Parts: sequence; C-alpha cells; structure tokens
Amino acid sequence: AANNCAAALTKYQAVAKVKMTAQVAFNIAECEERVGKLVSALGSYRLAASLVTDNKPVEVSSHVGDRIKLVEERIPRLTILRTEQTSRIELDGSEIGSSQMGQENFVDPGTHTISGKIGETEVWRETVQLAEKEKKTITVKIDVEKFKAPPKPTATATAVETAPVPTAIPVEPPSKVPAYVV
Repeated sequence: AANNCAAALTKYQAVAKVKMTAQVAFNIAECEERVGKLVSALGSYRLAASLVTDNKPVEVSSHVGDRIKLVEERIPRLTILRTEQTSRIELDGSEIGSSQMGQENFVDPGTHTISGKIGETEVWRETVQLAEKEKKTITVKIDVEKFKAPPKPTATATAVETAPVPTAIPVEPPSKVPAYVV
C-alpha cells in the first residue's frame, strides 16, 4: 500500500521461508519487477504459476500468464561472443558457460561488466549499459599469443656453478653436571 517495494520484498521473502504459496511468489515477483530485478521477477512469476492448482488462487491464476509475457518482453538480452576458446569469460563476476556463448542471455536493465581472463589474469574488460527491451551483442577479442608467458630459460651444464657443500658442525652433547648436582 505504501509502494515501498524494497521493504515489502524483504518481508515477503521472510514469509516464503516459512511457507511458499502462489500468492507469496506472485507478490515477490511484483516487488522484484518494480525494483528493476526483471530476471528474478520472471522466475518468481513462473514459480507462482507452478504453484497454482485447479486455477486457485484465482487472483494469481488470472494474472500470472499475462505478467510473465510482459516481463519477458521488457527483459534486456545480451549476447556474448568470443574470438579465443581458451579464454574464460565472466559477466558481472560470474563465469559464462560454453552453452551461454552466442546465446541471448537475460540480464536486468543497468550496467554490466564483461571480462575476459586467461588463467586468473584479466586481459580484457568492457562495461555495457542496457535499457529495458534492448538487445546487444558483445565480442570479446583476446590475442592469446600476446599474453603467453615467455619460455623459462633452461640451465646448461657449462653455466651451472656448483656451490660448496656445507660441512656439518659437530654438536657436543649437553653437560651431565647439572644432573649430578641434583
């Protein structure tokens, strides 16, 4: 009623931990949609639809199908391509799987960071801004040859110097005098 969706979302999520119903999932979805978490809202609407049985509750079953379609239309889509298969690509810090490469990925509206890594070293980064209903394709271009480590030098027999082997210093056993005194 106060249109404070962030606070309401927190309360609905607490209720969902106790008992998840179609109404609770639907209300969570509405709050997520209003705060701009469209991908989460889509999942919550789909959860609400799955919890509807025999078209009950009516207030959920009559609206959830339309809401799913509307949210799907609003969600931005980001397609990520890569030029090098040995690189690892991350979207907002989470690795993109090979099945997600070249596919439209649902993302929330706003700023997203795509990074390319070789091993643990980040070698490419781009930030992209997406609005509702927008579709973008980003190609991650990494020249792997440029980032390969130089070969380690190998030692040759003539270049290796032998260090003198330290000799062991004899250690004297402890004195027995204190034991005799006691």
